[in-house]
Amino acid sequence: MRDLSTLAKLLAEEDIHVVHRKQETAAFDVKNRELSLPIWKEMSKDVQDLMTVHEVGHALWTPLEMLEKARKENIEFSFVNVLEDVRIEKKVQNKYLGSVRIFSRGYKELIGKWSDSKNASPNIVHCITIVIISTPHDLPHFQKLLGDGKRLGMNFSYAEQAVPNGLAQAFVNHLDSPKFLCRLTRSPRKHAQLKRYLKHQVS
Repeated sequence: MRDLSTLAKLLAEEDIHVVHRKQETAAFDVKNRELSLPIWKEMSKDVQDLMTVHEVGHALWTPLEMLEKARKENIEFSFVNVLEDVRIEKKVQNKYLGSVRIFSRGYKELIGKWSDSKNASPNIVHCITIVIISTPHDLPHFQKLLGDGKRLGMNFSYAEQAVPNGLAQAFVNHLDSPKFLCRLTRSPRKHAQLKRYLKHQVS
């Protein structure tokens, strides 16, 4: 496994602490400024680069105050993390244009492994169904280009958002739709909690 400590520190623009541990996936401790990478039996260069750059995004843009506020309001961390992952990945790809290819290669490899693995997490496999949200004008173009996604080994569904007001607003508009009721939100308590958190992000 390569030591990417120097690269991570340079990209994060600070002297963060980088460690390698036996853990399920990569993580960044926003409070203690520590980036931890998992020690896997097999980890390709593409996946290691993906995890490193992703966590650098958290180092650059995830505010501790937001995480603490969500904790005080008893918002499940997984909900906050999913939205934050999308936000910071967009920002890191805008800041470091070369990372676009890193994310593309890394996720392609991971999705392939999860899809083929008999021990894959059912939540991960279930979330390979993707809902594409866009304006009424643009949505038909995406449908024409991507279809149902089967030729890519995935399943695409489509939903309209009249005005592009961001990811949180899109979720609020469509959260009660069956296509959004994945395993993460099948619990009524979790569903209500997620909806409350998203509405707060929109307001």
